[in-house]
Amino acid sequence: MTLTEKQTENTSTATQAFTLEMTTANGLTRYYSKEDLIECGIFGSKTSIDRYVAMGKLKKIKLGRSVRFSAEAVAEFIQQCQQIAIQIRGQYGKKRAKIPHEEIVIKATLQGGFSEMESVLKHHFTSGRNYISTLERHLGVKFHREKEQAQNGGLYYRYTVADRQTAQKLLTYANHKAERYHRTAFTQAEIKAILARFNHEETE
Repeated sequence: MTLTEKQTENTSTATQAFTLEMTTANGLTRYYSKEDLIECGIFGSKTSIDRYVAMGKLKKIKLGRSVRFSAEAVAEFIQQCQQIAIQIRGQYGKKRAKIPHEEIVIKATLQGGFSEMESVLKHHFTSGRNYISTLERHLGVKFHREKEQAQNGGLYYRYTVADRQTAQKLLTYANHKAERYHRTAFTQAEIKAILARFNHEETE
């Protein structure tokens, strides 16, 4: 059993505003009761405290009939929660970095072509041609269209980039959009390699 994401985030947030006193005024180790931990906001109830104790995440000490928690044990628990919270936020960040469909379309048209059939079978989204039409209107470009026949007899368009100017516009646009989310759609090396395929236009 592990700490849940919600419990960890709540505990981590609450402890940011809580200053843990490690010793008493006499220099002795400070011990906290369940009521103390609830009052300072680390836990919401005695039930949650008992659950973490049972999980082995929080060490308790029996003092007669009473249960206490040393400042060291509480500090260790807080540190563990904060570390897990950082990992969770990192995982969510990765999910948010999922490549948008529009960027997938741009990459495909620049690297061999993009077809409506591939958008469904390979990339798992429909209406790929809608992204093509939107890019053409927004950027003032025109993709090359070529009909392809599938094994079932259906006809699909394959969209490719026909000239350097269109490629440059798509590369600039894709990187500009990606920058908003602190990403890079195309590295400088990739841009150079893609544009190099159109070098023959400069000599014609």
